[in-house]
Amino acid sequence: MTKAPSPRPLSIKIIAAWLVVPSLCRSILQFFGPVSAHEWWFLSIRGLPAFAMSLLWNAVAIVLGTGLWHLRDSARKVTIGFIVFNLVSITVFRFSQTYQEAFMKHAGSNDPWLVPVGMVLAAAIQFPMVGLVVWFLIKRKAAFVKSSLSA
Repeated sequence: MTKAPSPRPLSIKIIAAWLVVPSLCRSILQFFGPVSAHEWWFLSIRGLPAFAMSLLWNAVAIVLGTGLWHLRDSARKVTIGFIVFNLVSITVFRFSQTYQEAFMKHAGSNDPWLVPVGMVLAAAIQFPMVGLVVWFLIKRKAAFVKSSLSA
C-alpha cells in the first residue's frame, strides 16, 4: 500500500512550523515570568501592555501558520503582508534615532559602531531570509489554489 503524496509542499510545511512553533513557545513561556519583566524595549513599551502585544503578535503568527498548514490562500496572502510589514517596520525602527538610543541603552554600551554594525548584520540575515519565505509563498500559490478547488 503506497502512501499518497502530500498536497502540502515541504516549503509551506517549514514556513507554517516556523510561524507556529516559536510563537507557541513564546506565548506559553510568557506566563512563567513576571509581567513587569516583559518589554518591547525598541518601542519603550513595558509591563502589561508589552505582555498583551506579545500575546497578540504570537496569536497572529499561530493563526497564519495554521492557515498555511491547511493551505488557505487567504492565509498565504496575509502572511506575505505580515512578514513584509514586520521587516519594513523593524527596518524603519533601526534607522530611527529613538531606536538607536534605546538599543545603546539596552545593550549597555556607548560604542558608536555597535548600532551600524548591528543594523548591517541584521539586514544581511533578515532580508534574504524574508525574501526567500515570501518567494516560496508566492511560488507555491498553485498548491493553495488546488486545495481551495478541491474543498
